Amino acid sequence: MKWEPPENDGGNQIKLYNVERKEPKTNRLVKISKEPITTCEYDDNKVGKEKEYEYRVVAINDAGPSEPSVASKVIQVKPEKEAPKVSLDGLFGANEIHVKAGEPLDIPVGVSGTPTPTVSWEKNGRPVDNRAKCTSSEEDAKLHVDKAEQGDTGKYTITVTNESGSMSADVNVNVLFAAGAPGTPNLHKITPNSAELSWTKPTKDGGGKILGYVIEKKKGHGDWETASEVPANALHGKVNDLVEGEQYQFRAVNKAGPGKPTNHC
Repeated sequence: MKWEPPENDGGNQIKLYNVERKEPKTNRLVKISKEPITTCEYDDNKVGKEKEYEYRVVAINDAGPSEPSVASKVIQVKPEKEAPKVSLDGLFGANEIHVKAGEPLDIPVGVSGTPTPTVSWEKNGRPVDNRAKCTSSEEDAKLHVDKAEQGDTGKYTITVTNESGSMSADVNVNVLFAAGAPGTPNLHKITPNSAELSWTKPTKDGGGKILGYVIEKKKGHGDWETASEVPANALHGKVNDLVEGEQYQFRAVNKAGPGKPTNHC
C-alpha cells in the first residue's frame, strides 16, 4: 500500500509512520507495523486468504502521533493468480430462463479470477448480435436485451478467460409468445338444452404449455359469455343450459385468445 505524507507536518519533520489494520467483522484495530516505517509505503505480508481488511496510517514526529488517516476501502485478499470461475447463483440454481416476448431479457452471472478475466458471450455457438448489451466487472457479468424476441430463444454460453485458464457455462433461454388460437369447433351432438363440441389444438403453443380452454357461447346477436372450462388435454366439451328455439354460436378460447366460432345453430 502507498499513501501521501501529511500536508502539514506541524513544523517538525515526520520521522516515521504506523500502519493499523481492522477486520470489518471484528471491528478491532491492530497495529501491524513492527519495524519503523520511514517511507510512504508498506507491504502487509501476514494476511489470511479471502479475508477482508481496512487500513489507516498514523504519522509521527517529535511532537507525537497525528490523528489517523481516513480508513481505506475494504480490501479482500486474493491470490496473485487464480483461474477464472463462473457462478450461476444469480439464477437461483437454474440454468434456464423463461421470458415473455417484448419484456427485458437479463442473464446475470457471477465471475471471479485473478487477473480479472475477459468475458465473451455466444448464442448457439456464434457471437451474440449487437442487440445484446454485455457488461462485466471483477465480480459479475450480465447480458441484457431490451425487448426479447422469439429469435432470442437458444443456448447462451459465457466464457471467462485469463492467463490461468478459462471456464464456460451455458444458460438456456426460452422466449414465450402468444399461442395460436384453437381450431374452429365442430358440433357433434345437439339436444334442446345442450351441445357437445370438439376442436383442434393451436398449431403454435407460444413456446409454453397450453394451460386449458374456455368454451364461450353467444345467443343470437348478443355478447360472448363463458359456458365452461376444460383442461388442456381435453379438446372437447359440453355446453348446458341452452334455451330451446334460440340460435347459438360457440368458440374455444385459450390464453392467446378466441378461435373462430361455429356457424349459428
